[in-house]
This record gives sequence, structure tokens and C-alpha cells, in this order.
Amino acid sequence: MVQCAFLEAESPSVPEGIEACVKQGASEIVILLNFLNSGNHVLKDIPALVEAAAKNHPGIKFCLTPPVGIHPGIADLFLDLIAAAEKKAS
Repeated sequence: MVQCAFLEAESPSVPEGIEACVKQGASEIVILLNFLNSGNHVLKDIPALVEAAAKNHPGIKFCLTPPVGIHPGIADLFLDLIAAAEKKAS
């Protein structure tokens, strides 16, 4: 299953997204950190939310990915998006 969740300004929140996964029967929850770099959200805010959720759901395995921005293919992804935008504009 896939459940989107947001840290700020949108719904559902990260805790709400986790709860939705729990209600759907998840035994493992992987939080994909869709951030370009590892700032406070990645290093502090989200890990604190996940730690709280893990305490509330001790039978569920939680893990966090590295931020997507450090993936070696991110530059190619950006180049593909730029090329697609240029193609659409011409």
C-alpha cells in the first residue's frame, strides 16, 4: 500500500498517514523522505514523529529512507524533467 502524508500545510499529516497504514494492516511502514537534503525536518522532525508512532505501535517495524535528493539518479531525473518541459514548450 502507499499512503501520502505531509509535514506541513497539507493533509494528511505524517501521523495521520501512519495511522491510515496501521488501520489497513501494515506490519512494516517505510517513510520515504521526499526532500532534497537533510535539514531539520529530515534529521529531527520526522524521526521524532516516527519514534512516537513506534511507541504507540510496538508490533510494527518502522524505517526511514535517506532523502531522495541524495540518490545518485536525481540529476538524471531533473534532466529528464527539463527535457520533457522543453519538448512540450516547442
